[in-house]
Amino acid sequence: MSHWSKKYLGRKWRKDYDCYAFFVEVQRVVFNVTYQLDFVAPGFKSRSKAVAFVNGSEDIKKYWDRVDTPEEGDAVLFGNAVNTFHIGVWAVIGGQSGVLHCSKGHGVIFTPRKHMVESFTQISSILRSKK
Repeated sequence: MSHWSKKYLGRKWRKDYDCYAFFVEVQRVVFNVTYQLDFVAPGFKSRSKAVAFVNGSEDIKKYWDRVDTPEEGDAVLFGNAVNTFHIGVWAVIGGQSGVLHCSKGHGVIFTPRKHMVESFTQISSILRSKK
């Protein structure tokens, strides 16, 4: 049986299909999560402002639990020097754990956790749907 990510890998990034739109689609179609994280959509000038906004979000308190150890389907909020705030879905593909996300210039890609560490990418929050 193939992994659920197979139908998403390689999809093109577009203005109307960015990291957030990809995240919402996967949560709805694959994990049957219909409420959204509307706070992710605004652009932030700095990572600290984005993290502060997420930490104060009523949406998170109501619909999501913060967790320390990610599982398949969890929301992963992360960033690095190039992309201060990004969202993806935790996945385990071919025995590797990492984040499936839609990146401008690359489309939907899988970034293994070890590559995140190597590129100085920091995970801000891991959220699990309360369903």
